[in-house]
Amino acid sequence: MNTGENRILNPEADEISIIKQVLGGDADAFEHIVKKYEKKVYNLALRYLKNRDDALDLSQEVFIQVYNNLAQFRGDSQFSTWIYRVTYNKCVDMLRKTQKLRRNVVMSTDDENFFETRDRRASIEEDYEGRETLVTVMKIIDTLPSEQRDVVILRYIKDLSYSQIADVLELAEGTVKSRLNRARLKIKEQLKESGTNVNALSS
Repeated sequence: MNTGENRILNPEADEISIIKQVLGGDADAFEHIVKKYEKKVYNLALRYLKNRDDALDLSQEVFIQVYNNLAQFRGDSQFSTWIYRVTYNKCVDMLRKTQKLRRNVVMSTDDENFFETRDRRASIEEDYEGRETLVTVMKIIDTLPSEQRDVVILRYIKDLSYSQIADVLELAEGTVKSRLNRARLKIKEQLKESGTNVNALSS
């Protein structure tokens, strides 16, 4: 009974336990990590690569790298942040190798995870008064400089904290906040020019 409660209250502790099992030789335990993060890794890859097959291939590469380098995880950051960092770096590498370094965020309206299905998605949809305006916002994000687009994606699409974004991008937290503030101003300006009356990206 207590064990079950501890797992609910301490998901990070449960992850550390699984990591220890894997490092101890129980390769099957890694499946728990894959099941927990495969959709999140895939969605983040899809935002950047704009190709479902490429995103799937990259996701597989991410988990291979995570498995092979699991001993390098020191616990200085959350395990989820470490996986996001691996995913982000692989996305950047793939875009560079394939010469697709363009400002891109997935605009697909049939993506059920358009803005991560959780409370933040609901609040954003209320602010923007529907999915059509969300597409407009995503197109504006697509025009941002890459350094600003990255922090917007990680903050508002992946719902990471400032400190987590700083870890993923290997930046100072103050730099993350500064870039996010500049991005919000640009988004608001373009929304205003388009005649869209919204209170965009306020936190």
